[in-house]
Amino acid sequence: MYSAEVFRYAIAMHAPTIFRPPSRLLHSFLLSALMATTSTVSAAPPVANPPTIATLKAELANEDNNHPEGAVPKLRAALSNKDSLPLADKLWLLSKLCSNLYELKKFDEAMIPAREGLAASASLPMEHVRFSTIVSEILHETGKDGEAIQEYQKIATLLPALAAPETSRKSQLVAADAWHMAGTALLAAGQVPEAQDLLMRGLRIFEMKNDEPGQQVSAMNGLAMVYYRTGRLDDAMREQQRSIDIAERAKLPDAISRAYLRMAHYLSSAGRVDEQFQALLTARARAQESRNDYNLAVIATNLADVALQRKDYAGALQFAEQAIPLVEKSKDIESLRVCWINKGVALNRLGRPGGIAWIQRGLDAFAADPAQQDVAADVQGVLAEEYGFNRDFEKAYLAAVEHKKRSDAVRKATDLKRIAEADARYQASKKQRQIELLEQEQRGQKRFQLLGILAGALGLLTIIVLLISRIYLKRAYRSVSEMSLSDPLTGLRNRRYLASRIEEDLAQVGRQRESGNALNADVVFMMIDMDHFKSVNDVHGHAAGDALLKQFSAILLEEVRDADTVVRWGGEEFLIVAKQSSNADIHLLAERVRARVASANFDLGHGVVLHKTCSIGYVSYPFPAADEARPRWEDVVELADQCLYAAKSSGRDMWVGAVQRGPVGAMPARLDVRMGIAEALFDLQHSEGRTLAWHDGAES
Repeated sequence: MYSAEVFRYAIAMHAPTIFRPPSRLLHSFLLSALMATTSTVSAAPPVANPPTIATLKAELANEDNNHPEGAVPKLRAALSNKDSLPLADKLWLLSKLCSNLYELKKFDEAMIPAREGLAASASLPMEHVRFSTIVSEILHETGKDGEAIQEYQKIATLLPALAAPETSRKSQLVAADAWHMAGTALLAAGQVPEAQDLLMRGLRIFEMKNDEPGQQVSAMNGLAMVYYRTGRLDDAMREQQRSIDIAERAKLPDAISRAYLRMAHYLSSAGRVDEQFQALLTARARAQESRNDYNLAVIATNLADVALQRKDYAGALQFAEQAIPLVEKSKDIESLRVCWINKGVALNRLGRPGGIAWIQRGLDAFAADPAQQDVAADVQGVLAEEYGFNRDFEKAYLAAVEHKKRSDAVRKATDLKRIAEADARYQASKKQRQIELLEQEQRGQKRFQLLGILAGALGLLTIIVLLISRIYLKRAYRSVSEMSLSDPLTGLRNRRYLASRIEEDLAQVGRQRESGNALNADVVFMMIDMDHFKSVNDVHGHAAGDALLKQFSAILLEEVRDADTVVRWGGEEFLIVAKQSSNADIHLLAERVRARVASANFDLGHGVVLHKTCSIGYVSYPFPAADEARPRWEDVVELADQCLYAAKSSGRDMWVGAVQRGPVGAMPARLDVRMGIAEALFDLQHSEGRTLAWHDGAES
């Protein structure tokens, strides 16, 4: 189901929150900052706290009064005469104000006292590093990881001295906090090796002190994500289990909840849905203990999606309805949209009214957001499936067509950069190859100079030079020409190659048919699309996606004949041009490719092995009767694309084809698969045992 795509999106969307240190840690972190600041300045003559400050500390220490909304105005009032305050009190007030504003998610406001504390503590290395780490945390929370890394670089040179064995426990923990925060920002920025180094530095100190279980858990969470990002899924789950064990021994319900939520993500990637569901239930129970509404919202959202995967639609509806008020309270707009869609699917599958409207509501919201067009495309696919489930085939067809349009637009946008990079590599490679060929030619010419001198006496010099020049120039031309007609990633032929050859191939087959020899005189255009390829790039990275495409290409080459051509059409789409084939047997090739892909183990490296499926659509070239104009081959490829998307909208992992029934007269002005079948131009073929629904309600 398309909803699995939405689930992966929900996980990825929450990753910045799920995989960063809980904001609760910032609160305890700031309280310890006060302790360290007080101890640092205690060497100076003691200064009595003003009564108002002492009273404020007592009030905020009272659990009943320690609420951010009420604390912020009191703290701001106390800071109104901050210039006359002792440095220890000033730093305490600034850190406490920052903590409360952070908990209220008022990050811009929280940054003001954080920066002020950073400036005020410039002469105190330990306190200066503390406030720098707070600034980095806020930058990370607001998606400014580059700036967070720059902030860390300003204080990086102070950390080895603070972490030295002879320093105090507090000093070492300050350094560990800074390394941990920097590692988290680096991980979010995609700098995985650097992130691993700093996370390990911080973890070593946390484990050595063995009295900071919350920070140990957070650091292990980060390392688990490092392993996951590098394809070491088993190592990620082992590290995450260590995190869970420590959090449970320390009886930290909020940390336990988050750790199980992360574990659920890894179990999802491993395809262990039932274990994922149990991990989410445990995470929910611990989040209820800690009264963490945001965690509960995230967990309920993902529970709804897992229930949909398990076809527990009543459970999915219950979880989605539980999640909606919690997500509304957290003001997480993207999660709220996911909840609408999950609720809509659950309602629709239960046969209750209103399901389509909820899905459409989520679709409209995502479509209106320029940054969420990839999600909108996925949701459009969900809508198509639900219309199909309702047997409203006309709307299902229209929704599937719109899904294709949105997906193509997203794919084009996301591929532009990669295409430009690949083209740059190709051009550089081509240029280098041309240089090598020219140098080779020059070396060859030098080798023959002596021969030419010797041959001059016999009058052969001119002949030798001409022969050698022609040989080397032909080799150079063939090499450069070959590179321009191949896909640089997979080595398959590209569109340029097909365009340069296909007209000649069609003309040759046409002449064969006109001569009366119709045996194996069919040409079939077969479009193949790897199902859910985008999720591979999203979860495992583009390098893994490239490895998958190469292995997929190798399978296609192994399954076709030498006479056939395999073309990298674009992204995860491929085109097989089966020449000298038979319309009666072409479905055997389609099924062979489908089954081979479904049974393959795609090794992405680092222990990651995936199982994938593909969808296939094919159309035989409709040769007209004699003296009639042939259709454009590009239009026939479009027909194959229509069959491909019929296969995808019918559940994927199948093939749909339309083959020419017999010679026809004048071709219709506009080619369309459904029209061609209706007018007896094509015969319909599709995977055995599968139901294919067309937009007018007819079933095949």
